Amino acid sequence: MKSVSFAVPILVLVGGTAHPHGDHASQSPSIIDPLITHHAVLEDELKLNLFASRYAAGSLTAGAASLELAYAFSDLFGIEAFVPFGITDTFGTVRGGLGDIEVQVPKISFVREYGFVMTAYAALVFPTGSAGSGLGEGEWVVAPHLLTDLALGPIGLQLNGAVELATDGEVVAELRVSTAYTVVLDAANDVLLSPLVELEAEIALSGREPAGIALVPGVKLGIGGWHVGLGIAVPLGREPEADFEVMLQVGYHVIWNRLFADGSADR
Repeated sequence: MKSVSFAVPILVLVGGTAHPHGDHASQSPSIIDPLITHHAVLEDELKLNLFASRYAAGSLTAGAASLELAYAFSDLFGIEAFVPFGITDTFGTVRGGLGDIEVQVPKISFVREYGFVMTAYAALVFPTGSAGSGLGEGEWVVAPHLLTDLALGPIGLQLNGAVELATDGEVVAELRVSTAYTVVLDAANDVLLSPLVELEAEIALSGREPAGIALVPGVKLGIGGWHVGLGIAVPLGREPEADFEVMLQVGYHVIWNRLFADGSADR
C-alpha cells in the first residue's frame, strides 16, 4: 500500500513519555497488526508479505513478495521500508525482478495511550520496478498518511487515511482509506487468534480513474513474538483489475539493537 502523512511537530509534546524501541508489549492485545491496514503502534519488526494474484485484463497472473523492515527509535519516532520482488506471467512470458521500493520516514506517534494510538508519517515510493513487466507503476509517489488504532475490549478498530500524489510527468492525486475490524480470542497462554475483516477504498481526486473498493476477510495468529496472517482480497464496485489476491504474512518482533549487540533478537 502506498501512503504518507503530514505531522505537526508541536503535537509530539502532548504524547507522554517515550519508551526506547517502541512500546507494543504494553499496548492492548486487541490492537494487532492487520494484513493491509497500517499499524499505528511503532515497533521493531521484520515481516515477509506474500501475494498471489490473477488479473482479468491481459491474462496476467502474478506472484509477489515484500520484505518489510521496521525500526522504532522509541514509541515516538520510527522508520519503515518495503522492498518488493515479483514474478509475472503474461501470455506465457515470465518476468521477475524488483518492485517499487517504499520508505516511510519519519513515523511520528503523537497520541500514545493504552488502547488508543495515532501516528503520522511520510511515505516515498521510488519507481525501481519495471512497469512494462507488471512489477511496478513507473511513478514517483509521495502521500500524507494518518493511522489510528483503537481497542474496545476484545475488539480492535484501525483506520488509515492518505492522499497519494503520483507523477510520471503528470501529477495524479488519489484518496486512499482502509479500515480493519478485529476480534482477539485467547487460544492459549501467549497465543492470540484474531479473525478480521478489512475494507480498502481508492478514490481519484484528479484524473478519470473510477473508485475501487476491496473487501479483505482473514485471520491472524500471534505466538510470542511471531505473528502469521492469511487473507483474500475480493474487489468490489468498479470493473476490477484483479479477480482476487491471496495474502500470506509472517512477521517477528525483532529488537534490532539487541540483535546487533549480542546476536539475540527475542522480544
